[in-house]
Amino acid sequence: MCGLCGDLRQYHARCVGLSYDEGCACLHDNIFWMCDSCRDDVERGRFQKSLPKKNDSEYATRNEVECLKSEITRISSIVSQMVKCNNSVPNESTAESPIALTPANRSPLSSTKLNASNVIMQSRNDVNLQLYVTNIAPDVTESEVKQMVCQSIGADDVLHIKCLAPSWRDVSTLNFISFKVTVDERYRDAAFRTANWPSGVRCRAFREMCNSVWRPSSLTI
Repeated sequence: MCGLCGDLRQYHARCVGLSYDEGCACLHDNIFWMCDSCRDDVERGRFQKSLPKKNDSEYATRNEVECLKSEITRISSIVSQMVKCNNSVPNESTAESPIALTPANRSPLSSTKLNASNVIMQSRNDVNLQLYVTNIAPDVTESEVKQMVCQSIGADDVLHIKCLAPSWRDVSTLNFISFKVTVDERYRDAAFRTANWPSGVRCRAFREMCNSVWRPSSLTI
């Protein structure tokens, strides 16, 4: 049969006048029979044009493989970046809140140590803001504290300032004194930003802790 087109017609060596030497040469693997039509095509050079271009096919396959590799590399890079971003985002359920609330049972005369990034949030129901400024040296005057507060929060003036030192104690014997300072509500954010205050000065919202007051009972005469 023809080795190219698969023509089932058989060609006998004796019928075509094939010599012995030529017959022996046909025993090689690279030698095969061609029908008359295929032989004519080969002679006219059209057979080569009808065959698929193996080199072009292999080049196209290699090109597709390289494109797939490049796409896989690009996708892998994107996935890696997404994983890094997810790992860098803190878990909101476990991350420390940047807001520190003043405990309800804390005395105004007690000190509270705050981190530099912490911001104290308080109810904004009052028109004015009352601050508890503490850890002040006993020999510092109200005028000096007033000036320090204005510079720290960017205010032109304070509405009211009062020293909270006990009247029965000699101020010079105290380790530190505290002040109740009243300012305008618009300075709330600046007042509760710890970085705005000088080193060592602590500030938080002033809270009145008296939930009930005493009055003498009515006397029946």
